[in-house]
Amino acid sequence: MKKSLVLASVALGAICASEAANAQTIIRGGGDTSVSIAYRNLFDCASYQIFGPSADTPAGVTTPLSTSCIGIGPNFPHDAYLFLYAPVGSRVGKAGFVAHTASPGYYNNWTAKVSGNIPYADNTFAPTWPYASIQFAGSDILLLPSDVATYNTNSGPANWGNILFMPAVVMPVAISINPHGDSSHYPGYPWAVAPNTIKLSRKSLCGIFSGHITKWDNASITADNGVAVGSGQITVVHRSDGSGTNFLLTNALTEQCRTVYGPNNETDPTMTLYAFPWTDRGVATAQCPALPAVGSTFSNWPDDRPVLATDQCGRTISNPGGGVFVGAQGDSGVASTVATTYGAIGYNSVDLVQPIVPSGPQTAMLQSQYDIDNATGAYHLPTAWGAETAMAAVTPVFDDTTRANPLNWAAQGTVPNPALPGSYPIAGFSWFLFYQCYAATDVAAVIPHYINWHYSNALAASVLADHSMAVPPAPWVNEIQKLIATTSPIGHTGDGGVCNAKSGA
Repeated sequence: MKKSLVLASVALGAICASEAANAQTIIRGGGDTSVSIAYRNLFDCASYQIFGPSADTPAGVTTPLSTSCIGIGPNFPHDAYLFLYAPVGSRVGKAGFVAHTASPGYYNNWTAKVSGNIPYADNTFAPTWPYASIQFAGSDILLLPSDVATYNTNSGPANWGNILFMPAVVMPVAISINPHGDSSHYPGYPWAVAPNTIKLSRKSLCGIFSGHITKWDNASITADNGVAVGSGQITVVHRSDGSGTNFLLTNALTEQCRTVYGPNNETDPTMTLYAFPWTDRGVATAQCPALPAVGSTFSNWPDDRPVLATDQCGRTISNPGGGVFVGAQGDSGVASTVATTYGAIGYNSVDLVQPIVPSGPQTAMLQSQYDIDNATGAYHLPTAWGAETAMAAVTPVFDDTTRANPLNWAAQGTVPNPALPGSYPIAGFSWFLFYQCYAATDVAAVIPHYINWHYSNALAASVLADHSMAVPPAPWVNEIQKLIATTSPIGHTGDGGVCNAKSGA
């Protein structure tokens, strides 16, 4: 059992209010799509929720509860309560949190992505979207100084107390691929390697996502696998919306690809840098003309579409290698596009690819920095263990004065190029955002109780393992314990403590 599961849970549990939550306790949030299926299973496993698809589940969504939870029932000593979570994307979830609004007018695609499509709501307990208010959010994206500035401008500290920004889960980002086809569509079919065994070296991965490796029979991919795995066009499928998964991928590629070289493409042998070239579409035009090519939630990918023909500065987004790129909205949109496009490659939550979804896209095997430095010849599939190993490379360092600042958590929470043995090279945290102060006594009791259960209960760890995810390493859980128990304890507006007289979330 992981060390983080045997941490003393008494300190966290002791901060829960003694009264039980009533049958109408509803806690609403939204955010990153990459963990939304896992969250649904966690929330259902921990509480009296609908054990199976609800009345609001859209057609075609049949995701059951984690098998770890079937037949177990509720795990809290409270009456019925309900966590609702809208998979609106990391950027939208974080923006809604700092502004404390789920108003569909606040952010354009907040409504478009979720209206009438919330598989986590049940009419028995609450109306469908939009929620009247939100009490938490999820994000794969780091909290930024601009987010805290918005929160402060909205009188966040005076109304809702401190922002509690903590890593919720460790997850790998899978490189999804579609090697299927037939002789009329894809001359290289059937491919010469078994499912989920296609290897992509650092050079091949960087070449593909920088638009320079454009064919599956490229010499680099052939060298990786010892055989030409297939032939035909590579189509890179990327997120077209603000995405934490996009951040984790591009943050890794920005670091890992900066010194990788290779031919410009299959017909032009000119040596070219395979550094990740696509700039950050989220930065303001005030930074023109020097837009950074960095890890970002929303990149200037070189699609042949008017919306992405130029960057914010009006400059054409170049693509000298000639790679083919297409955008898709949401984690499920990328998985669907990869699954229906011969020769496609994308990036997804492990919840949407093989082996968790047998009918989903296959996944590629990748090299880590340790494998490269030590010439091990090893390649890795996206597993919870590989992601945990990657994130174990960073240990948070706080004291009682620095722990309360959420930006200090964000500053220490990435490993863009993990080098420990066994690391999966594209991994990171998905983060929780909670308020410190809540208006309802029962909400203020349930949330810290859930946090305790999430990080210390073996059943919660088992649910995450079902999704190839894990709780953060023990040093992070220890700091979360201190944050919730002593540094920024969660309370309600009438408790006489730090939350007294605040409006509360």
